[in-house]
Amino acid sequence: WMALQFGLPFQADLDTILRPDTCRQRTKVDSRTTRFVAEGLRPGDTVLPVVRAVNREGPGPWCRLTLEAEAPSLTSLPDLPAVVEELPFITKEASVDHRPYSLTAHWVCPYLNGKWINHFTLHFFPVMRGEVACDEKLAIEVILHPNRGANRWLQGDHISYPLVHTFLTPGVDYVLKVRASTAMGDAPGWGPHSEPERAPPDIPSKPTPPTSMWQWPYAIQVDWIEPWMKGAPLEECAVRYSVSVDLSSPGSVSKEACDKGLETKVVIADGLEAGTMYYFQVCVKNSVGWSEWSDPSMGYSTSACRPAQPEMPTLIGTTHQTISVEWMAPDSHGATIEDYTILLVDFERCRIFESALQEFDQRVQKEILGVIDENGDGDVSLEELKEAMLDPEIQAAVAKVREDNDTRFDEELQPRARQVLQAEAFTNRLVPLHTFHALRGGIEFAVSVRARNSEGFSDWSVPLTGIRTNCAPPEQCPPLVLLEATQSTLRCEFRLPYCNGEPVTKMEFYWLRVIGPMERHLALGGHIETGKSGHGKEEGTMVMSLPDPGPEPAPFDGFGGSGEGTIVGLEPGTEYDVQVRAGNCLGFGMYSQKVRMLCLPGKPDKPLRMRHANKTSGALPPNAASVAVASSQARALPQNNILNGERVQMPVLPTVFYSHTSRLVETEAIRIAAEDRPVQARHPAPPPRSAHGPGPLEPPVDREQD
Repeated sequence: WMALQFGLPFQADLDTILRPDTCRQRTKVDSRTTRFVAEGLRPGDTVLPVVRAVNREGPGPWCRLTLEAEAPSLTSLPDLPAVVEELPFITKEASVDHRPYSLTAHWVCPYLNGKWINHFTLHFFPVMRGEVACDEKLAIEVILHPNRGANRWLQGDHISYPLVHTFLTPGVDYVLKVRASTAMGDAPGWGPHSEPERAPPDIPSKPTPPTSMWQWPYAIQVDWIEPWMKGAPLEECAVRYSVSVDLSSPGSVSKEACDKGLETKVVIADGLEAGTMYYFQVCVKNSVGWSEWSDPSMGYSTSACRPAQPEMPTLIGTTHQTISVEWMAPDSHGATIEDYTILLVDFERCRIFESALQEFDQRVQKEILGVIDENGDGDVSLEELKEAMLDPEIQAAVAKVREDNDTRFDEELQPRARQVLQAEAFTNRLVPLHTFHALRGGIEFAVSVRARNSEGFSDWSVPLTGIRTNCAPPEQCPPLVLLEATQSTLRCEFRLPYCNGEPVTKMEFYWLRVIGPMERHLALGGHIETGKSGHGKEEGTMVMSLPDPGPEPAPFDGFGGSGEGTIVGLEPGTEYDVQVRAGNCLGFGMYSQKVRMLCLPGKPDKPLRMRHANKTSGALPPNAASVAVASSQARALPQNNILNGERVQMPVLPTVFYSHTSRLVETEAIRIAAEDRPVQARHPAPPPRSAHGPGPLEPPVDREQD
């Protein structure tokens, strides 16, 4: 019989079985037994036996060969794979990336023992201080599975795994151990470890963000820490900076300054702007290449100074009364912005606004430098600047220069609005937003802003010009003035309000009836003719178009020329509340305040009937008899105001009405004057009595019928 190893192709060939170099055993057995045990097999080996009978005449023919389908019944049971016995090794290969070389692991496949290899487990152990650190916690484990569609591994095959350096730490020495795994499990142990081999170096790791321990007005000290160099020594460093945190448009520190600080890890970035916030990055280089740039550092500012000039404000929106603008907060130059000063100018001042602001900034800067320049050489040195920052007297003199120039500037320019806005009051301090109120429509404006911190004021921003508030209906008119009143008309004087951008073309008068003689007549118990209404319209309007040219237009902060309008169709002796409003092509504005006006009195109506009553006040409600007498005498005054040869003023009639309880209410006292001498109201004489008794001459009045 012969043994066929697991994994080899099935070959049942009699010559092969009988050949001495392949036949495992050729033996005779007792004719009384029909069993034979093949020994010395490996797990998973298949036995291919042949047998023949022998008698005294000689051997018979060999039996038929084992079929492939019968092979599993003649196969030994599988077991765990064998331990890798041959020494694995690691070799350097050609570079496949930026690293100087690559590493490939090699080993020999052990006996499979009846099952195919599922995977190989590779353990790379670091060599520390010349000794292999065989601690499993330090091992780098790599699993190698067979490629799909490729030939399966057989015992004795040489296996290679390229590019294993990608799993290893650059610049560290490693040894390799291998173990096979099948469906039965892992091999009972690890094979021997290889000789050490160093993983190829790589580019340095990313440095940590740099810091700064010292800042000058125009320079900053940059401190950095050497990162992990990944197997190759440090050769160079580079430092860059920017005023933006994302390091856009960065500047670079010179190579000479970086080389000078290579050993000390301290680089001086000079040539910076005073009072400006900077962000830094650093990177290093070894023999493989440059590292990544570090993350941006914290912001480090040179010595604080006044803020940078704000950018030109941006228009957000307008109405006829408001303008909303916003602007980007400027660089604070090391000191928090405390407030903003914002200017609003209008009309012809918009044309000279930008040049006036530039002249102001130049004049102020020149005078401040004159205060700081002690030696008068026209140049402010760093020592003079440092002394000025520490001297309270110089600081007070600088503040006085600023204050005097602000006062002078306001007197010359006369801005429409100058407001100081606290920075902490803004919701978004990066983009402050401000709205001007109480403006007028159709006016051109310009806006500029400056910032202030503890070190002083910035220059004024470039002004935002060409702003125009929206046109709107005119403003509210002033109250009307009564020029002349007749029995049915009121002639009034009006003045034009500001037009809000569109010329005033018309005026609308509105009147509201308050009270008249009819109400007083009815309140005193009078009657009106059946079928006749008590009074006319309660309210009304009248629109009057202005002539061309009309009255002089009003300035934005006042009233213009005057005109006249006559309200017709009113009632004699009646009081009216009269208002007026101006209109343009966009509509009418607000009505003016009410003015109470009174039409002249007219002739009374004809009496309805005459009758006699037993009492003078019998037909009147309580407390009304005296009022009725005085009122009747007042109505009896002639039109030429002559009573008993004396001239008197026309009376002011009382305003009386009935409530829902039908009780008479007096709202105004009756005043009758004649050359400062009151006219006494006399009660009429009592009616004559009948000879038959005290009763009246006429039957009692039916009050309900009246």
